[in-house]
Amino acid sequence: MPVKSKPRPRTNRPSSALIAAARAYFQAQALVETLRPVITGIKAALLTEMQIRVADKWIERGVEDGGPITDPARAYLMSAEDAARFFPELDARIRAAGFTEQPEGYCPLLVAEALQRDAANVVLDAAVSFHGQSALSSANLSVAHQDLREQTLDVTLRYVAQYV
Repeated sequence: MPVKSKPRPRTNRPSSALIAAARAYFQAQALVETLRPVITGIKAALLTEMQIRVADKWIERGVEDGGPITDPARAYLMSAEDAARFFPELDARIRAAGFTEQPEGYCPLLVAEALQRDAANVVLDAAVSFHGQSALSSANLSVAHQDLREQTLDVTLRYVAQYV
Protein backbone atom coordinates (compact mmCIF):
# COMPACT_ATOMS: atom_id res chain seq x y z
CA MET A 1 0.00 0.00 0.00
CA PRO A 2 1.52 3.29 -1.08
CA VAL A 3 2.04 5.99 1.50
CA LYS A 4 -0.24 8.93 1.02
CA SER A 5 1.55 12.20 0.98
CA LYS A 6 0.13 15.11 2.85
CA PRO A 7 -1.40 17.77 0.67
CA ARG A 8 0.76 20.83 0.38
CA PRO A 9 -0.72 23.84 2.14
CA ARG A 10 -1.97 26.44 -0.25
CA THR A 11 0.21 29.48 -0.35
CA ASN A 12 -1.37 32.89 -0.32
CA ARG A 13 1.68 34.56 -1.79
CA PRO A 14 0.74 36.80 -4.70
CA SER A 15 2.26 36.18 -8.11
CA SER A 16 5.42 37.97 -9.18
CA ALA A 17 3.33 39.83 -11.77
CA LEU A 18 1.01 41.13 -9.05
CA ILE A 19 3.94 42.15 -6.86
CA ALA A 20 5.56 44.00 -9.77
CA ALA A 21 2.26 45.69 -10.61
CA ALA A 22 1.81 46.80 -7.01
CA ARG A 23 5.36 48.16 -6.94
CA ALA A 24 4.64 50.20 -10.09
CA TYR A 25 1.39 51.46 -8.53
CA PHE A 26 3.17 52.56 -5.34
CA GLN A 27 5.78 54.41 -7.40
CA ALA A 28 3.08 56.18 -9.40
CA GLN A 29 1.22 57.01 -6.19
CA ALA A 30 4.38 58.50 -4.67
CA LEU A 31 4.89 60.62 -7.79
CA VAL A 32 1.31 61.92 -7.63
CA GLU A 33 1.59 62.72 -3.93
CA THR A 34 4.88 64.53 -4.53
CA LEU A 35 3.63 66.58 -7.47
CA ARG A 36 0.13 67.44 -6.21
CA PRO A 37 1.06 70.11 -3.63
CA VAL A 38 3.59 71.74 -5.96
CA ILE A 39 1.37 71.92 -9.05
CA THR A 40 -1.73 72.81 -7.02
CA GLY A 41 0.23 75.61 -5.36
CA ILE A 42 1.32 77.00 -8.72
CA LYS A 43 -2.27 76.86 -10.00
CA ALA A 44 -3.72 78.49 -6.88
CA ALA A 45 -1.18 81.31 -6.92
CA LEU A 46 -1.85 81.99 -10.60
CA LEU A 47 -5.62 81.95 -10.13
CA THR A 48 -5.30 84.48 -7.31
CA GLU A 49 -2.83 86.65 -9.20
CA MET A 50 -4.93 86.72 -12.39
CA GLN A 51 -8.14 87.27 -10.38
CA ILE A 52 -10.05 84.84 -12.54
CA ARG A 53 -13.75 84.81 -11.81
CA VAL A 54 -16.54 82.30 -12.39
CA ALA A 55 -17.84 82.53 -15.97
CA ASP A 56 -21.23 84.13 -16.50
CA LYS A 57 -22.70 80.95 -17.97
CA TRP A 58 -22.26 79.16 -14.63
CA ILE A 59 -23.85 82.04 -12.74
CA GLU A 60 -26.79 82.17 -15.18
CA ARG A 61 -27.37 78.43 -14.76
CA GLY A 62 -27.39 78.82 -10.99
CA VAL A 63 -24.40 76.52 -10.56
CA GLU A 64 -22.30 79.22 -8.93
CA ASP A 65 -22.99 82.61 -7.43
CA GLY A 66 -19.92 84.24 -8.94
CA GLY A 67 -16.79 85.47 -7.30
CA PRO A 68 -13.14 84.68 -7.80
CA ILE A 69 -11.84 81.18 -8.41
CA THR A 70 -9.09 80.45 -5.90
CA ASP A 71 -9.34 76.65 -5.69
CA PRO A 72 -7.64 74.89 -8.64
CA ALA A 73 -10.29 72.15 -8.46
CA ARG A 74 -12.83 74.79 -9.55
CA ALA A 75 -10.79 76.06 -12.51
CA TYR A 76 -13.28 74.49 -14.91
CA LEU A 77 -15.65 77.32 -13.97
CA MET A 78 -13.58 79.94 -15.79
CA SER A 79 -14.60 81.35 -19.14
CA ALA A 80 -12.97 80.27 -22.38
CA GLU A 81 -11.35 83.70 -22.62
CA ASP A 82 -9.84 83.36 -19.15
CA ALA A 83 -8.72 79.80 -19.96
CA ALA A 84 -6.93 81.09 -23.06
CA ARG A 85 -4.90 83.40 -20.79
CA PHE A 86 -4.57 81.06 -17.82
CA PHE A 87 -3.31 77.80 -19.30
CA PRO A 88 -0.38 79.14 -21.34
CA GLU A 89 0.81 81.09 -18.29
CA LEU A 90 0.31 78.02 -16.11
CA ASP A 91 2.42 75.96 -18.49
CA ALA A 92 5.16 78.61 -18.43
CA ARG A 93 5.18 78.64 -14.62
CA ILE A 94 5.26 74.88 -14.36
CA ARG A 95 8.24 74.81 -16.73
CA ALA A 96 9.92 77.63 -14.79
CA ALA A 97 9.56 75.46 -11.67
CA GLY A 98 11.72 72.84 -13.40
CA PHE A 99 9.10 70.52 -14.87
CA THR A 100 10.38 70.40 -18.44
CA GLU A 101 10.23 66.66 -19.20
CA GLN A 102 6.73 66.73 -20.67
CA PRO A 103 5.75 68.28 -24.02
CA GLU A 104 4.44 71.82 -23.93
CA GLY A 105 0.91 72.00 -22.56
CA TYR A 106 1.16 68.76 -20.58
CA CYS A 107 0.63 69.01 -16.83
CA PRO A 108 3.04 66.75 -14.91
CA LEU A 109 0.39 66.09 -12.26
CA LEU A 110 -2.22 64.98 -14.81
CA VAL A 111 0.36 62.75 -16.50
CA ALA A 112 1.27 61.20 -13.13
CA GLU A 113 -2.41 60.66 -12.28
CA ALA A 114 -2.89 58.90 -15.62
CA LEU A 115 0.10 56.68 -14.85
CA GLN A 116 -1.44 55.85 -11.48
CA ARG A 117 -4.76 54.91 -13.11
CA ASP A 118 -2.93 52.74 -15.64
CA ALA A 119 -0.95 51.09 -12.84
CA ALA A 120 -4.18 50.42 -10.93
CA ASN A 121 -5.60 48.68 -14.00
CA VAL A 122 -2.50 46.49 -14.25
CA VAL A 123 -2.79 45.61 -10.54
CA LEU A 124 -6.41 44.58 -11.00
CA ASP A 125 -5.59 42.57 -14.13
CA ALA A 126 -2.76 40.79 -12.31
CA ALA A 127 -4.99 40.18 -9.28
CA VAL A 128 -7.36 37.93 -11.23
CA SER A 129 -5.22 34.90 -10.37
CA PHE A 130 -5.22 35.95 -6.73
CA HIS A 131 -8.87 36.90 -6.20
CA GLY A 132 -10.48 34.84 -8.93
CA GLN A 133 -12.11 35.89 -12.17
CA SER A 134 -15.63 36.36 -10.81
CA ALA A 135 -14.54 38.90 -8.21
CA LEU A 136 -12.67 40.96 -10.77
CA SER A 137 -14.84 40.63 -13.85
CA SER A 138 -14.98 43.74 -15.98
CA ALA A 139 -18.69 44.06 -15.21
CA ASN A 140 -17.96 44.17 -11.49
CA LEU A 141 -15.21 46.75 -11.91
CA SER A 142 -16.93 49.00 -14.43
CA VAL A 143 -17.51 52.69 -13.84
CA ALA A 144 -20.93 51.81 -12.45
CA HIS A 145 -19.19 49.90 -9.68
CA GLN A 146 -16.43 52.39 -8.92
CA ASP A 147 -16.68 51.84 -5.16
CA LEU A 148 -16.21 48.09 -5.57
CA ARG A 149 -13.25 48.72 -7.87
CA GLU A 150 -11.59 51.04 -5.37
CA GLN A 151 -12.22 48.64 -2.49
CA THR A 152 -10.78 45.72 -4.47
CA LEU A 153 -7.72 47.76 -5.39
CA ASP A 154 -7.26 48.91 -1.79
CA VAL A 155 -7.56 45.41 -0.29
CA THR A 156 -5.24 43.98 -2.93
CA LEU A 157 -2.58 46.64 -2.42
CA ARG A 158 -2.77 46.37 1.38
CA TYR A 159 -2.13 42.65 1.19
CA VAL A 160 0.52 42.73 -1.54
CA ALA A 161 2.45 45.60 0.09
CA GLN A 162 4.15 43.19 2.48
CA TYR A 163 5.76 41.46 -0.52
CA VAL A 164 6.91 44.61 -2.33
